[in-house]
Amino acid sequence: MKQQRLWISLGFALACFALLFVLYVTPASRAVINGIDTFTMDFLYAFRGVVKPDSRLRVIGITENDIQLFREELGVPYPLPRDWHGELVRRLADSGARIIVMDILFAGEDSWDTSEDEALRDAITYARSKHCEVVLASAIETMVVPGGTVRTKVTPAPVIMEAQPLLGLSNTTQKLGYRADETAWDSMQDGEEVLYSQAVQAFRIYCEQEGGEFEALLDNAVGQTRSFRINYSGPLEPDAQVSASLSSIFSNELFEHRDRNDLAEDERARLERRYTGSYVFIGSRAKADNDYFQTPYGTMYGVDTNASAFDTLVSGRYVRVLPPVQVLMACFALALLAWLTNQFKPVRNVWLAALVFAGLVVLVDLLLFSRSAIELSLTMTTLGYGLPLLTCFFHGAISDELAARRIRSLFGRYVASEVVEQIVRDPALADLGGVERTAAVMFNDIRNFSTLSEQLTAAQVVEFLNLYWGVVNDIVINNHGWINKFLGDGMVACFGGPVPTEKPVDDAVKTALEIVRRLHEELWPQLDARGLPRFQIGIGINVGRVIMGNIGSDIRQEYTVIGDAANVASRVESQTKEYGWSVLVTQSVVDGASGTYEFRFVGSQQVKGRQEEVRFYAVLDPAKEEVYRLTL
Repeated sequence: MKQQRLWISLGFALACFALLFVLYVTPASRAVINGIDTFTMDFLYAFRGVVKPDSRLRVIGITENDIQLFREELGVPYPLPRDWHGELVRRLADSGARIIVMDILFAGEDSWDTSEDEALRDAITYARSKHCEVVLASAIETMVVPGGTVRTKVTPAPVIMEAQPLLGLSNTTQKLGYRADETAWDSMQDGEEVLYSQAVQAFRIYCEQEGGEFEALLDNAVGQTRSFRINYSGPLEPDAQVSASLSSIFSNELFEHRDRNDLAEDERARLERRYTGSYVFIGSRAKADNDYFQTPYGTMYGVDTNASAFDTLVSGRYVRVLPPVQVLMACFALALLAWLTNQFKPVRNVWLAALVFAGLVVLVDLLLFSRSAIELSLTMTTLGYGLPLLTCFFHGAISDELAARRIRSLFGRYVASEVVEQIVRDPALADLGGVERTAAVMFNDIRNFSTLSEQLTAAQVVEFLNLYWGVVNDIVINNHGWINKFLGDGMVACFGGPVPTEKPVDDAVKTALEIVRRLHEELWPQLDARGLPRFQIGIGINVGRVIMGNIGSDIRQEYTVIGDAANVASRVESQTKEYGWSVLVTQSVVDGASGTYEFRFVGSQQVKGRQEEVRFYAVLDPAKEEVYRLTL
């Protein structure tokens, strides 16, 4: 029974794994799981905490405050004229910046006039002469037309392109969405020139300047895909070292009201201290531009996510998402762990172990990410352990309830309630499959019952027996015994089972003496009052090894005791008539009793089924010896 239940429970655990396998390999459900994983990344980053980005990284944001200052102090509208962007490029180049990434799309249709485009063009050329590369934004626009879609590449204005600036795709299609991955490259059609994202284009320049192997490093980051997971160091905007606003570059004009061509020496020195050897990302931090995303660190602007993507590549802190095969292998192991967890007993230990193991599963996920930047699907590992755990638990709970009902059905009416509940908590105490133990077996029989029953109606016989067995039942149960069965006018009781007791022999002897005493003191007066005849009883007790367990067929089974000790107890009871005593016991009872009892040897003889003689002892109270003699 236990093994069968064990294998069924394992089957449930494996079925849960099979269900997760199907969900994970099905595209629709896999998309849902990936979506949940995206939002659980917040916990991964929160556990890991903020890390320092590359010390050379700088972000210049164009904020609402910058827009207002330019409008009020200088009369410059927004979007800023391109000559101001050109001046920004010049100042950063003069300050020693090595790469400038402008997350601004200077499209031709948005040009103010040719002179401003020329100013930005000349600034890019000037920056290159200062060994500073400038990356401008480009985009791919997709239009749906009859018969399919048309993709168009949007580049800066033609005049600006005369400087042959490096271009990087800006992610203009994910506004207000959750950004976890950076698209490394795209192309208009298969086989055309690869168009890198701004972060990857900046990284390519970085590798050229530092002598790194760009293709190899990029392959290491993206693997077999066109994207890589951004490993955010933290929110860049509040960072005093990394982050700055556009106003800080033009404080000479905004706050000191100097001419744009009259840059103070102290201001020039300040910019050099901040931007020498730096990689600068420039873009909007104005809400009105809708260039912001949800990230593990809350809302971040596009310029900050681009800078974070670049920092991921430069630092080499690539996030490794485990492949599906490894995720499923982990889920299989967790399903087996959940099954093993359910083998703990009692139930409180199952839940205690479940809480510990579930905490360890989550902790492993968190540590893998925080220590090694390995992302193991938190959704799949949680389901991989939790689903089999709950399924096996409910299967076990239902099985336990059915077993408990069975135990209560077997023992509930004939064993003390606390003993029944003890067996329910630990069925091994009364193994339904059969267990061998030492016990005292008592046979109890009403003397001359056939003669008595002839004098009574059927209703009186039932009343007669119920009155007697009700008293006997209480006495047996109160002395830690168990009534195995009623045999019409007889009864079989057991002491020391189904739950082992400390003194089964003493319990059996005490029960026999109390039954005889209460028969004379309580039952006889009640029988007299009801007009029913008095009767006496014979009780035989023997101690020995017996087998307790289920006996019967598939249709009907009974929990009972069998063995030589039980057979001898039956023969002892039958000898009470010959020796004239209500209670007879064997030598094994006399030897096993630890209480103060009066045992009187009355004889020995060979009984059926035994080759050696059995010694018989009467048990009595010397002060009331007549009570224990058979006289009727």
